[in-house]
Amino acid sequence: METINNFIDLFIKHYESKPNSNLLIFYPENKEKVYTIKQFYNLVHSYNEQFDRLGVVKGDRILMLLLPSVEFYAASLALIGLGAAPVFVQPKYLNKTIKIANPKFIFTQSKYLKYQWIVPAMRSREVILSDRESRKFRSVKSSYKATKELIVRKMSKEDPLIISYTTGTTGNIKAANRNYEISYNQFFTSANYWKYNNNSVDITFFPVVVFQNILSGITTLVPDIFGKKLSQINFTGIVEAMIKYQVSRISSAPGYLDKLCDHAMNKISSIRQLITGGAPVPPDLAIKIMNQFKEADSHIVYGSTEAEPISFVEMSEYVKCQNYSFNVGQPISEINMKFVNDDNNFVSKGKVGEIVISGNHVVKNYLNNELANKKFKLHDKLGQIWHKTGDMGYMDSNGCVHILGRKKFKIINSNIEKYNLELETELRQRLHINERVAVKKVGTKICVYIETKKLNPALVKKIKKYMFESYNKACAVKKVKSFPVDTRHHWKVNYSSL
Repeated sequence: METINNFIDLFIKHYESKPNSNLLIFYPENKEKVYTIKQFYNLVHSYNEQFDRLGVVKGDRILMLLLPSVEFYAASLALIGLGAAPVFVQPKYLNKTIKIANPKFIFTQSKYLKYQWIVPAMRSREVILSDRESRKFRSVKSSYKATKELIVRKMSKEDPLIISYTTGTTGNIKAANRNYEISYNQFFTSANYWKYNNNSVDITFFPVVVFQNILSGITTLVPDIFGKKLSQINFTGIVEAMIKYQVSRISSAPGYLDKLCDHAMNKISSIRQLITGGAPVPPDLAIKIMNQFKEADSHIVYGSTEAEPISFVEMSEYVKCQNYSFNVGQPISEINMKFVNDDNNFVSKGKVGEIVISGNHVVKNYLNNELANKKFKLHDKLGQIWHKTGDMGYMDSNGCVHILGRKKFKIINSNIEKYNLELETELRQRLHINERVAVKKVGTKICVYIETKKLNPALVKKIKKYMFESYNKACAVKKVKSFPVDTRHHWKVNYSSL
């Protein structure tokens, strides 16, 4: 089988050329810590040697039950050097993750040992601790000094690099099998469009971008956000850190950016690049972002766990969209995109359908999940594999993709089909609603939710009148003090919890 360079070689190149450059800046309150490339390399080297002594071999899967931290990133890269695949997990899906990934052991902190009492699958795996020694558990120490050369194993294109999980809107976790070939293609595709600059200082709210920046040798400010609710995050402190380190690039989910704009108050003048994605961006939020970071080249990226990126659009163009869809721009040249109907047949350009994609950086299958592979992966007559995104949309005459909502959330079934995002935007714009709106079909009824402490009776009347006159549909209108949102992006509405 053809061999391929280990992914860790991307980082080693920067260690050899600029070891004393800053790489990671962790900025929790009163505990600022800066790691140079050399310091981070030494930590990777330490973990690499210790994991080797613990018996980690090529092909092993190691479940990483840690919040993103310097230990998390260094241990992951150390395992990759050994040819093992780190398995990234959210604690709420721990039991299913262990069953699907079948890890050799679990690398974690002592505070997570409590899960052994409530997660049956965890009790059947050896636990390796990262934060203390124990008679019961083996451990890996960050203070250990490596005495041997860094182990870097050759890999093949089909070997897994990392295993990450996605739920989409189904709530059923799926393990994306990011092998070396796909991961290399994702890395270089993202780097091509993100326009990496060796002199830039990045702040990112995405762990996967932190990892990408490490491999690219980019200085990254890592804010103290992981494991916290949005209300618990010190955005004032983040703004102060961005000013101190002259951050020039931001990559963030919309929820974080919304709060960052509220606290920045035009104090940050160094931003030159900005990308947001991971969740729908309302036009009024896009305008808020552009007004706050006036000097930035701001873009919205459309992508998913299975394909990063799919398309980019300039924010200034995005807000010009005259209908109620989300115009996410033209697909990048590395992506093939089509649209299918409910029978999985391709529809003509301009017709509404489910967005399906293929390309060299699109994940081809899910790990140990044939049901998901059959449901979300299409094979055409030429043997090409297409990933079904679950997003409904169409392509206009200029080749731009317009997203209407999730296939699962079709709100109106009639001659005029309506999906959740499209109808929510329509209501906000036509009825001049400032608050966030979510629309959900409950049985045969339509329910419009307003994020507010108190409903305005006049607004309720307007919404009911509009829905009946426009779509001949009666609806209920309810208030929600705070929308339930996903824990990763703090923005995507969790419709099942409404």
